[in-house]
Amino acid sequence: MGNILLKNGRLPDGQTCNIMIEDERIAYIGSSFIKNCLEIDCTGYHFLPGIIDVHTHIRDMDLSYKEDWFSASQAAVAGGVTTVCDMPNTRPATFDEASLKVKKDAAKKSIANYSYNFGVTESNEKEIKSAASINALKMFMAESSSGYVVEQPEVVKKVLQIAKEINKPVIVHSELQTCVEAFEKKYQATIGNHNKIRNPQCAIKATELLIKLAAQTGAKVYLAHISTEQEIEMIRQAKNAGLDNLFCEITPHHLFINEDVLKVAGNFGKVNPPLRSKSDNNALEWAIINGIADTIGTDHAPHSLEEKQKEYVKAPSGFPGLETSFALMLQLVHSGKITLTKLTEIMSENPAHIFNFKDRGMLQIGKYADIAIVDLNEEWRVDPKEFRTKAKYSPFSGMNLKGKVKMTLVNGNLVYNHGKITDIKGKEVEFN
Repeated sequence: MGNILLKNGRLPDGQTCNIMIEDERIAYIGSSFIKNCLEIDCTGYHFLPGIIDVHTHIRDMDLSYKEDWFSASQAAVAGGVTTVCDMPNTRPATFDEASLKVKKDAAKKSIANYSYNFGVTESNEKEIKSAASINALKMFMAESSSGYVVEQPEVVKKVLQIAKEINKPVIVHSELQTCVEAFEKKYQATIGNHNKIRNPQCAIKATELLIKLAAQTGAKVYLAHISTEQEIEMIRQAKNAGLDNLFCEITPHHLFINEDVLKVAGNFGKVNPPLRSKSDNNALEWAIINGIADTIGTDHAPHSLEEKQKEYVKAPSGFPGLETSFALMLQLVHSGKITLTKLTEIMSENPAHIFNFKDRGMLQIGKYADIAIVDLNEEWRVDPKEFRTKAKYSPFSGMNLKGKVKMTLVNGNLVYNHGKITDIKGKEVEFN
């Protein structure tokens, strides 16, 4: 695309500046005007580092009717997300080198940058150790459209030891399957009982075990979509005691809505772990404000409308999140609870640091020009019919939000421009 000069925008701290992009990277940040560049006037907008979402379910391949890399990446860049990391519970599932190669071929359709989380079973140690260029291991301790569960303490510990050996984080879905099955016998199978069936105790017990094993093994343990007040307190205590290899991810849906929304949303709000209570919302907000939470992940998990409209037991869990996450999180900025700089830390800088991404996650000279250009004050209403994802539903449907992504650059290419998509492909992430 040649050299680009982004003019008159503001950095997260409010400072007005110009950014010059050369050969995919940021070459200059300052007040000068550089000639012989394609100039883009960003007056009234803010420059933010592109969002890195390490928790996405892109689907594709045999599940491409739900979503594919092209549709998901369009949703991503429209939401200011410049890097997505796909989860392994695809079809074929990412358990070995052959399935990883199939996924890598599919990912070449992506407009956003991309990486892959590699699935853990009780017997694929050899495959894990031979997997090349993966983002992290992903371990499900309870069934959630995964088809495999690892929850025995000795097996979980072995996985963490392997992760330490290969120097990769372990992303964990922290619920215990045996616990969920016990509660399934106690409650009627309805969406209103989802939070009781996949009981908070099942998440709390799993997280308690993981904190203990993180301390024993020294592995990077990344707790995905933490959802309860009790888990936050355990994580707080562990971090205050010096456990610096433990990381906490929070999703916008566990932060901003709770099980009350299910009265209206029904199965469109079915997700694992479930939407919890208002007190849990408050605890997650406290964790973000006080630095206990490290990252925001969308857990973007698209399904077809027909699947979500089935009866509770047959309806799959999950909903799209790539196009709403940034504007939802901006609510904390608009209310004065966190700064815009803090938001960029938990949505961009921290994920890049935890997962060891090379030259991404920050607005700095020499880094890749992954940039979201946003109007912090534009008001809009969530309308799933307008989504770019194939999943045209959301528990946030009808919600009024403030803050809109206007342009997104991936590797210095303007791929999203005021609603228009330019089909320039992203890159597979490199690691330090």
